[in-house]
Amino acid sequence: MRETHREHCLEPQAVANALYTMINARRLGEFDHLVHRRFEGHGFAEGGREEWKRALRSLLRAFPDLDVSPEQILTIDQHVVARLKYHGTQRRSFAGVRSGRSITVAGVDLHVVRDGRIASTWSLIDLLSLAGQLTEIRDGRPGNASSRALNRNGSG
Repeated sequence: MRETHREHCLEPQAVANALYTMINARRLGEFDHLVHRRFEGHGFAEGGREEWKRALRSLLRAFPDLDVSPEQILTIDQHVVARLKYHGTQRRSFAGVRSGRSITVAGVDLHVVRDGRIASTWSLIDLLSLAGQLTEIRDGRPGNASSRALNRNGSG
Protein backbone atom coordinates (compact mmCIF):
# COMPACT_ATOMS: atom_id res chain seq x y z
CA MET A 1 0.00 0.00 0.00
CA ARG A 2 1.40 3.37 -1.00
CA GLU A 3 1.61 6.11 1.62
CA THR A 4 0.06 9.45 0.82
CA HIS A 5 1.56 12.75 1.89
CA ARG A 6 -0.29 14.97 4.28
CA GLU A 7 -1.71 18.10 2.74
CA HIS A 8 0.54 20.23 4.93
CA CYS A 9 3.99 18.99 5.86
CA LEU A 10 5.06 19.89 9.37
CA GLU A 11 8.31 21.70 10.03
CA PRO A 12 11.09 19.46 11.42
CA GLN A 13 10.80 20.72 15.02
CA ALA A 14 7.01 20.27 14.95
CA VAL A 15 7.47 16.69 13.72
CA ALA A 16 9.84 15.91 16.61
CA ASN A 17 7.46 17.50 19.13
CA ALA A 18 4.57 15.52 17.66
CA LEU A 19 6.59 12.31 18.15
CA TYR A 20 7.10 12.96 21.87
CA THR A 21 3.47 14.02 22.29
CA MET A 22 2.37 10.80 20.57
CA ILE A 23 4.57 8.68 22.87
CA ASN A 24 3.38 10.45 26.02
CA ALA A 25 -0.27 10.11 24.96
CA ARG A 26 0.24 6.43 24.02
CA ARG A 27 -1.12 7.05 20.52
CA LEU A 28 1.21 4.63 18.74
CA GLY A 29 -1.30 4.38 15.90
CA GLU A 30 0.03 7.78 14.76
CA PHE A 31 3.61 6.48 14.47
CA ASP A 32 3.38 5.70 10.76
CA HIS A 33 2.11 9.23 10.04
CA LEU A 34 5.18 10.77 11.71
CA VAL A 35 7.86 8.32 10.62
CA HIS A 36 8.94 7.80 7.02
CA ARG A 37 8.31 4.33 5.55
CA ARG A 38 12.06 4.03 4.83
CA PHE A 39 12.97 5.09 8.36
CA GLU A 40 16.37 4.04 9.74
CA GLY A 41 16.78 3.88 13.50
CA HIS A 42 19.95 3.64 15.53
CA GLY A 43 20.66 3.40 19.25
CA PHE A 44 17.33 2.76 20.97
CA ALA A 45 16.41 0.07 18.48
CA GLU A 46 18.30 -0.80 15.33
CA GLY A 47 16.28 -1.15 12.18
CA GLY A 48 13.26 0.26 10.50
CA ARG A 49 9.87 1.57 11.44
CA GLU A 50 8.44 -1.77 12.59
CA GLU A 51 11.42 -2.50 14.86
CA TRP A 52 11.03 0.92 16.51
CA LYS A 53 7.29 0.42 17.04
CA ARG A 54 7.97 -2.93 18.70
CA ALA A 55 10.68 -1.41 20.90
CA LEU A 56 8.40 1.48 21.89
CA ARG A 57 5.57 -0.90 22.78
CA SER A 58 7.96 -2.94 24.91
CA LEU A 59 9.29 0.16 26.67
CA LEU A 60 5.77 1.45 27.37
CA ARG A 61 4.68 -1.95 28.72
CA ALA A 62 7.61 -1.93 31.14
CA PHE A 63 7.12 1.76 32.05
CA PRO A 64 3.40 2.45 31.52
CA ASP A 65 3.62 5.97 32.97
CA LEU A 66 6.77 6.89 31.00
CA ASP A 67 7.02 10.58 30.17
CA VAL A 68 9.49 11.75 27.54
CA SER A 69 10.13 15.46 28.06
CA PRO A 70 12.09 17.47 25.51
CA GLU A 71 14.11 19.89 27.63
CA GLN A 72 15.80 21.56 24.68
CA ILE A 73 15.32 21.28 20.93
CA LEU A 74 17.68 22.66 18.30
CA THR A 75 16.87 22.66 14.60
CA ILE A 76 19.22 23.15 11.67
CA ASP A 77 17.56 22.68 8.29
CA GLN A 78 16.08 19.15 8.35
CA HIS A 79 18.08 18.07 11.46
CA VAL A 80 16.50 18.17 14.91
CA VAL A 81 18.45 17.53 18.12
CA ALA A 82 16.38 17.00 21.26
CA ARG A 83 17.82 16.81 24.79
CA LEU A 84 15.36 14.61 26.66
CA LYS A 85 14.40 13.56 30.15
CA TYR A 86 12.71 10.17 30.59
CA HIS A 87 10.74 9.60 33.78
CA GLY A 88 8.60 6.61 34.70
CA THR A 89 8.02 3.70 37.03
CA GLN A 90 8.90 0.18 36.01
CA ARG A 91 5.90 -2.16 36.25
CA ARG A 92 7.09 -5.07 34.09
CA SER A 93 10.41 -6.65 33.25
CA PHE A 94 12.73 -4.57 31.09
CA ALA A 95 16.07 -5.88 29.78
CA GLY A 96 15.71 -8.84 32.12
CA VAL A 97 15.26 -6.69 35.24
CA ARG A 98 12.10 -6.13 37.23
CA SER A 99 12.50 -3.65 40.07
CA GLY A 100 9.28 -1.63 40.38
CA ARG A 101 11.42 1.49 40.80
CA SER A 102 10.95 4.96 39.39
CA ILE A 103 13.62 6.19 37.01
CA THR A 104 14.72 9.52 35.61
CA VAL A 105 17.34 9.39 32.88
CA ALA A 106 18.73 11.70 30.24
CA GLY A 107 18.76 11.11 26.52
CA VAL A 108 19.48 12.80 23.21
CA ASP A 109 17.75 12.19 19.88
CA LEU A 110 19.05 13.34 16.52
CA HIS A 111 16.30 13.21 13.91
CA VAL A 112 16.53 13.83 10.18
CA VAL A 113 13.17 14.94 8.78
CA ARG A 114 12.34 14.42 5.13
CA ASP A 115 9.00 15.17 3.45
CA GLY A 116 7.47 16.11 6.81
CA ARG A 117 8.34 12.77 8.42
CA ILE A 118 11.22 11.44 10.49
CA ALA A 119 13.53 9.62 8.07
CA SER A 120 16.21 8.61 10.56
CA THR A 121 16.94 8.84 14.27
CA TRP A 122 19.99 8.33 16.43
CA SER A 123 18.69 7.88 19.97
CA LEU A 124 21.09 7.85 22.90
CA ILE A 125 19.93 7.07 26.45
CA ASP A 126 22.06 7.15 29.60
CA LEU A 127 21.97 3.37 30.10
CA LEU A 128 24.44 3.41 33.00
CA SER A 129 22.14 5.70 34.95
CA LEU A 130 19.12 3.57 33.98
CA ALA A 131 20.86 0.37 35.08
CA GLY A 132 21.97 2.02 38.30
CA GLN A 133 18.45 3.14 39.12
CA LEU A 134 16.94 -0.25 38.35
CA THR A 135 19.61 -2.36 40.05
CA GLU A 136 20.97 -0.08 42.81
CA ILE A 137 24.44 0.44 41.37
CA ARG A 138 26.14 2.88 43.75
CA ASP A 139 29.51 4.47 43.06
CA GLY A 140 30.19 1.94 40.32
CA ARG A 141 29.57 -1.01 42.65
CA PRO A 142 26.59 -3.29 42.00
CA GLY A 143 24.03 -3.43 44.78
CA ASN A 144 22.03 -6.56 43.95
CA ALA A 145 22.25 -10.01 42.45
CA SER A 146 21.20 -8.96 38.93
CA SER A 147 23.94 -6.37 38.60
CA ARG A 148 26.53 -8.66 40.23
CA ALA A 149 25.65 -11.26 37.58
CA LEU A 150 26.35 -8.66 34.87
CA ASN A 151 29.81 -8.11 36.31
CA ARG A 152 30.58 -11.84 36.55
CA ASN A 153 29.63 -12.27 32.90
CA GLY A 154 31.97 -9.47 31.87
CA SER A 155 29.12 -7.31 30.65
CA GLY A 156 29.32 -4.65 33.30
